[in-house]
Amino acid sequence: MNISTYLPDELLSAVDAYASEHGLSRSAIIREGLELFLARHRVDGWPELVRNWTGGAINETLPEGLQRVDDPFSAVIRAL
Repeated sequence: MNISTYLPDELLSAVDAYASEHGLSRSAIIREGLELFLARHRVDGWPELVRNWTGGAINETLPEGLQRVDDPFSAVIRAL
C-alpha cells in the first residue's frame, strides 16, 4: 500500500544519505524504521513480570520458564 506523509528536509536528507551509502531505497529505510518503532512500543512485547515491575527487587519466585542468571536482562530476552 502506498501512503503519503511529510518528512522534514533534514530527516529526508539523512534518509537519502543513508540509502545511498548502504544501497537501500527510501521505502526500505522508512519501512524498517516503522517496524522497529512499533516493536519497541508494543505493550505486550514484554513479559508481564517486566511490564509490572515497579523498580524494586524481583521476587525470588520466577515465572515458569525463567531462570535466574548473572545478567537479569538475559532472562528477559530469553523469555520473549
